[in-house]
Amino acid sequence: GKAIEMAPAKPTGKGNGTTGGVLAAASAWATANLAMPEWAEGLGEMQGDDWVAVTVKLSHLTMLIVFAYFHPGHECVNENYNRFNAILKLKRLLRMPILLMADFNNTPQKVEELGWAKLLESNVITPPVDFTCTSGSGRLIDFGLLSYELTGIVELQACNTPWKPHMGIVA
Repeated sequence: GKAIEMAPAKPTGKGNGTTGGVLAAASAWATANLAMPEWAEGLGEMQGDDWVAVTVKLSHLTMLIVFAYFHPGHECVNENYNRFNAILKLKRLLRMPILLMADFNNTPQKVEELGWAKLLESNVITPPVDFTCTSGSGRLIDFGLLSYELTGIVELQACNTPWKPHMGIVA
């Protein structure tokens, strides 16, 4: 069995398009929760502009998993920084190890150069594939940032999905 939490996608305002929806499924022995922990209510948000967070409680560990979309193009740089900073603020508020899984629209090297991994106290973690997006020349742009303390515990795998041109990523 699986414990499932869902945050519906929001309309983009561009035709019938939507963005930001997440379905988080955890093993029945784990607890997934999209709500802010009681002790932190009113201090932050578990969902923002093109990102959604869920806490997952395992036997002796509660971690934060964030699913995000970072927009392509130079004109979106400030918007993407603001999105990342909101996620960083939530991680620092909750003081939990994090797995940020995202379509970064950048390579792992570029995300490292931005300093995001260091700020999140994390390492880049990628699925064992050469590319995750088949648009254009094919690039690896869907991957994760994983807290140092979770190294060796979490790995990513690619899976087929109906959402082209991207592969699905499973932790």
